[in-house]
Amino acid sequence: MPEHAPIPPLLREAGEHFLAGRLGDSERLCRQAIQQHPDSPDAWDLLGLLAMRAGRSEPAVECHLRAVRLDPSRAAFHVHLADANRMAHKLDLAIAGYRAALRLDPRAGGALLNLGAALAASGRADEAADAWRAAVALDPDDAEALWNLANLSSQLGRFADTVAYSQRALRLVPGRAALLSNLGIAYEQQGRLDDAIACFREALAASPHHELSFSNLLRDLSAHATAPPGEVFAEHVRWGDAFAAPLRAHHRPHGNDPSPDRRLRIGYVSPDFRDHAVASFVEPILAGHDRERFEVFCYSAAPRIDAVTKRLQAYGQAWRNIVGVADAAAAEMVRRDAIDILVDLAGHTAGHRLLLMARRPAPVQVTYLGYPNTTGLKEIDYRVTDALADPPGEADALHSERLVRLPRCGWCYRPPDDAPPVAAEPPSDRRDGRITFGSFNAHAKTSPQTVAAWAAVLRAAPGSRLLLKAYALGESDTRQLLLKRFADAGIGAERLDLRGPTATRAEHLAAYGEVDVALDPFPYNGTTTTCEAMWMGVPVVTLAGRSHIARVGVSLLSAVGLGDLVASSPEQYVATATALAAGAARRQELRRNLRATMAGSPLCDGAAMTRALEAAYRAMWQKWCSAGR
Repeated sequence: MPEHAPIPPLLREAGEHFLAGRLGDSERLCRQAIQQHPDSPDAWDLLGLLAMRAGRSEPAVECHLRAVRLDPSRAAFHVHLADANRMAHKLDLAIAGYRAALRLDPRAGGALLNLGAALAASGRADEAADAWRAAVALDPDDAEALWNLANLSSQLGRFADTVAYSQRALRLVPGRAALLSNLGIAYEQQGRLDDAIACFREALAASPHHELSFSNLLRDLSAHATAPPGEVFAEHVRWGDAFAAPLRAHHRPHGNDPSPDRRLRIGYVSPDFRDHAVASFVEPILAGHDRERFEVFCYSAAPRIDAVTKRLQAYGQAWRNIVGVADAAAAEMVRRDAIDILVDLAGHTAGHRLLLMARRPAPVQVTYLGYPNTTGLKEIDYRVTDALADPPGEADALHSERLVRLPRCGWCYRPPDDAPPVAAEPPSDRRDGRITFGSFNAHAKTSPQTVAAWAAVLRAAPGSRLLLKAYALGESDTRQLLLKRFADAGIGAERLDLRGPTATRAEHLAAYGEVDVALDPFPYNGTTTTCEAMWMGVPVVTLAGRSHIARVGVSLLSAVGLGDLVASSPEQYVATATALAAGAARRQELRRNLRATMAGSPLCDGAAMTRALEAAYRAMWQKWCSAGR
């Protein structure tokens, strides 16, 4: 059929139904049109669009392929075929289709945007950015292309680009919550916590029910050095009231057998069953559970499957993939599995499923490991911690959950298999006694108070330097911002070594061979980074704060017998760090023995940790049974 052939009346009517959303009528008339005009590319194209709207990717591919073969000169047909192939996860074919459309028409509707999406999904980030930049060049007001560029830049650690693209997009669509949230995350990664919090608040002012912005706000408020704890708690409770309260009318009684001593079904929910910090602490528990007394289920929202995922799956527990599964459907899955105790491992971190927990699919619900604060969710009954990270008293009043304190340490660390040997000698021995302090924590944790303390440490230790390594420091703009912060504190760039990420974790860990003394940031302490430093023979100095987020270091160092490296004030922090730097004999002894000490400590005792956690679970369950369900 020639390109400009008249559209048959039946097909025109089918198209009108399609645009009006009357898909059943549209498909009926479209099929009739095909019976009358089997060589009509427009009819096959419309039938393909109907199949895509119904989520049937393979029939859509067949229909659009037929339209392209009937009329290969129409760019729109190539775009639709590429869209169908992308829906069918045939990304190479989709990319080829978009490029064919662009050869016919450089302005083909959606071709550049969708080409970028297909390239990004294929891991071809630079090509995706080229496609979206081309879209912006054609239309500087293309807010979606700018948004895509902002998201991609954030994923690539190009946070200055994220800021620039987000700001351009916001000038076109002011107040768009998702854009503001993305901008806030970029500010957070640049260490600009106040700017990040302001962005999240602006997003919520524009869209009060934008849950992602609210969780991001809670996370950054928890990490803020001067945010009043009572106000931070109130914001968490406000989140619970805003997002969970509407679901409470749909709660249903649980039919679980209330026998207090029977075998229990434990469910763990996490987006981090993968190469992620949380996995280093949950793996000893999954491996150590007593299978005769506990049946373990994992509900994985991990966005990708990697070697760590496969290792966790191999422990033999029931594995449920809830990626892309709506919270309501995932909650029904938990109910069908008759889970007795459901454990959230993410809190308000990325990819969390707290709104699954809000539906109360299990009779007892717990939060643990992934988030250093309360969830604010009344449907979560308990939060697992220890008495050093959350001393009894004030902490209890600042949680919507009841705190359950494990008897020793609240964490159990699984050292990485690919950790290199500890460096044989301290780096200062290789540099004429000059000390290197270091911190490999996320740059967002580098608060103004931390910079001030680290600058004071460097001033108190003449000739020393500071090695900082973080993902965000791979970007020049972020490094320059940090250099200025230190310059304002009186420390020149010549005393700083700022590094971005390395290709492998083994290389990352090997860099501890260049560090004499590790410095914990505050108020947001390290967790995995503190464990990694000690495993590599490097002692860590921490400052004990008032809240959990500022007391993780207290618990970790105490667990390995290094409680004397816990400071109670910024001044003592500086004094402790410089005294350790001056104590060559102790540093050498720690470098030789710290790994073995840590391996034999409660921090690496997976069996004892799991028994303590199981005892806590049993007590929770018996309380539920005795309360009459």
